[in-house]
Amino acid sequence: MSIPMLTFALAALLTVAMPGPTSLLAFSNGARHGLRDAGFGIAGAVLSDLVLIAAVSTGLGMLLSTSQLLFSAVKWLGVAYLAYVGLRLLFSKAASVEAPTAQVTEVRRLFSRSFLVAVTNPKGYLFFTAILPQFIDADAP
Repeated sequence: MSIPMLTFALAALLTVAMPGPTSLLAFSNGARHGLRDAGFGIAGAVLSDLVLIAAVSTGLGMLLSTSQLLFSAVKWLGVAYLAYVGLRLLFSKAASVEAPTAQVTEVRRLFSRSFLVAVTNPKGYLFFTAILPQFIDADAP
């Protein structure tokens, strides 16, 4: 791996570690479900970051940073999803001993919830739009 890509990976890691909706959800998942199951949620957030990088590299990040309407749409979609997740947590019943198939369903829910929270957070699009171009060699294939 090249030095610019390592630097980018370090900058992305530090930014992702900053408290935000995705980090708070990861902490909540860890507290409620344990480290192993929280790892599936973290995997969903990592996949979201890969989707964000792909979106930014195809120009979506620039579109979001120049279009107030599109940026607001993504922002309010994220707000609506976070409100939905919060209300579900408030009105959910206490965790109980679950059957193995229920455990698989819970792992899928942790993964998809983390993915959706991270992919609807406009901070990621703006971060990758601002940072990624500095680490791209325009002369390379």
